[in-house]
Amino acid sequence: DLMLECNVEVTQAKGEFWFELNKGVDKFRAGFDLGTGKCTLFREGMGKEPEQLASIDTRVKQPGNYMVRFANIDARLTVWVDRDLPFGDGFDYDPPEVRKLGEKITDEELEARRGPTENDLKPASLGSKGSAVKVTHVRLWRDSYYRTSVEGKDYDNPLSQAQWGDPKSW
Repeated sequence: DLMLECNVEVTQAKGEFWFELNKGVDKFRAGFDLGTGKCTLFREGMGKEPEQLASIDTRVKQPGNYMVRFANIDARLTVWVDRDLPFGDGFDYDPPEVRKLGEKITDEELEARRGPTENDLKPASLGSKGSAVKVTHVRLWRDSYYRTSVEGKDYDNPLSQAQWGDPKSW
């Protein structure tokens, strides 16, 4: 579970601003068209074209300051613009780490979707294209994971820096 938040100062209502959160094999993006205010949610699996999930108008379409958040918590994408929730309680999606109803895949294929993957090393990003924005007060919120052992491995002992750099170690 991740949430990325920041203050965005839009100085010209043009171009794009986007958030990206990575989870397992998927990348999720909330893109704002600063000319129209439209926010569009995308999902991109590794090696797949981005899939548009939902789109809605927001207030982010004129110069001004906005507190913007994008969260991926429990297979639900949520966007905040200041105190507004443009997508309501959020947009639910089918998580890749769970078999879909009737899906026939092997345990190995399911395990590969669960990760760890290269995406886990780059959990979040911000970007803009053709826009004039100033981004401040960036914060990334992330779940803590508590575990002591899995399949005989002891996770109470700290990992070395080299081990943290290799997702297969954790």
